[in-house]
Amino acid sequence: MNCTVAIVGGGLFGSGLALELVRKGIAVTLIDRDVVPVNRAARRNEGKVHLGFVYAQEDDARTAAVMLEGALAFRRIVASWIGNEAWRSIPSSTPYHYLIHRDSILDAARLAVHYAAVQRLYEETAASDPQGLDYLGDRPPRLWRPLDPAEVSAYRRASVQSGFATVERALDTDSLCDQLAAVVSATPAIRWVGGTHVEGVTNTGKGFEVYGGRMGERWAERFDFVVNAAWTSRVAIDRSVGIVPPKGHLLRLKYRVIVSLPNHLRGLSSATIVLGRFGDVVIRGDGTGCLSWYPACLRGWSDAAEPPAEWEDPCRGEPATVDAEAVVHATLAAFEPYYPGLSRAAVLAVDAGGIVARGASDIDDPGSRLHSRHAIGILHTVEKGYLSVDQGKWTTAPLFAVRVGEMVAQMAGVGND
Repeated sequence: MNCTVAIVGGGLFGSGLALELVRKGIAVTLIDRDVVPVNRAARRNEGKVHLGFVYAQEDDARTAAVMLEGALAFRRIVASWIGNEAWRSIPSSTPYHYLIHRDSILDAARLAVHYAAVQRLYEETAASDPQGLDYLGDRPPRLWRPLDPAEVSAYRRASVQSGFATVERALDTDSLCDQLAAVVSATPAIRWVGGTHVEGVTNTGKGFEVYGGRMGERWAERFDFVVNAAWTSRVAIDRSVGIVPPKGHLLRLKYRVIVSLPNHLRGLSSATIVLGRFGDVVIRGDGTGCLSWYPACLRGWSDAAEPPAEWEDPCRGEPATVDAEAVVHATLAAFEPYYPGLSRAAVLAVDAGGIVARGASDIDDPGSRLHSRHAIGILHTVEKGYLSVDQGKWTTAPLFAVRVGEMVAQMAGVGND
């Protein structure tokens, strides 16, 4: 069966899905508002491959289970797209310490209960599928432990009560996205339509017309199948085919600061301060760091179907100078007590990415819906020709690319290879 397939959104999920479909013999059109693939939110985040620790406020471990599944499939899937040699070239971080702030909404005992649940999920995976036990190429027997007093004392200048050492790591998103973009661009069966703002999709009864603006002109094209893999504009596109926006839809704009670390900080543990409006320090093996202090780096909050126009420049990596300077100053000052000397780090880049979630209150509210992220994946279908997919987080995007690829192939009547 010959069919035409459009993927709206060329991020980590959309680009990976395109490669999955090409493997199955299906040519695709990959559409994105950026002029090059994987140049938005997939690139502009801290790159942590989550094991589920951060979702400790959830009543059960449903989100942790989804994150763990995505994390244990991440290396295998991404390496299959870009090749093992390219995968090995991607810088990773040192393992994370989870540091309990004195104002954390959960204490050490409650966090330990959740971390123990994550460990049990991991051990269940080991028992049921030993070959699937792959966290970024490693098979650690345990995922966490309490920090000893000497380790906690290293943060004595900060408001840290105690903490945990974990095996969680982050990847250099710029490096990974560069590798993936190169593969997508070199794949003849992927037709790249960049610089295109998709406004909506029309069900014609004989397929789906994708329409919007491209290079200052109106643009439209018909396809047999459409996958809405957009990130911050997914809800707006869904609405055009009659899908009601989800209750509590929320967009946030979060900055990150990339630095060259002072020599004395290189090789130290990365850190996530929990649980509330705090932040993360990613210490990479190549001597760079990725910093995001939530109170300073959260620069946008909207319940609109699409992000405000003023978010466009920072999401392209071009924030206003005054915004970048304010973010850098506040972020370095906030992290100085945790990593003395970090304020002298040389700043390499400042940019931002959009975050899509559901909630009305911020993460310092124990009842906020932001503490749960398990309701993701294929959310909507329209007449077996239109799929809307919430990829969840960076961690779970490759896993859903594989699953959605299998579903689209079945819909198109193409057998698996």
